[in-house]
Amino acid sequence: RLMVKHGRSEFDSFALSAYGGLCYAFFKDIKGAFRFGQLGLSLSNQTTVTRSSFVMHSLIMHWRDNIGLTLDPLLNLLKESFEIGDIEYACANAVVYSIHMLHSGQAIIQAIIQQQQACLQELTKFAPSSGSDLLRPTQ
Repeated sequence: RLMVKHGRSEFDSFALSAYGGLCYAFFKDIKGAFRFGQLGLSLSNQTTVTRSSFVMHSLIMHWRDNIGLTLDPLLNLLKESFEIGDIEYACANAVVYSIHMLHSGQAIIQAIIQQQQACLQELTKFAPSSGSDLLRPTQ
């Protein structure tokens, strides 16, 4: 209503994306949340696109899609936020990226692969040709 009555401001896109996050948090309306998030992204300018995208990928997307699909966008947003000097949102992206990585199982999978590789290296020291192919992680 305020946008219609008073016109747009620089941070309207972020406000719309944030409202999308609230739509799900309070009303469990994922369609409305996604619609407002998309509207916020479409109205973003160069200074607010990283913040609107952050809200979309940290508060909305993981309720609709697999949480693992938010990892690459959050990592890209972290880099973009640093590039434009938005340190606050770069740090926020880093935190949410780590949380989403943990909840998606990626951190656990990577730790297991690292442990498997360390064990494989130890085994090949003692028995280079004794079935160590069975322990190689699949890619």
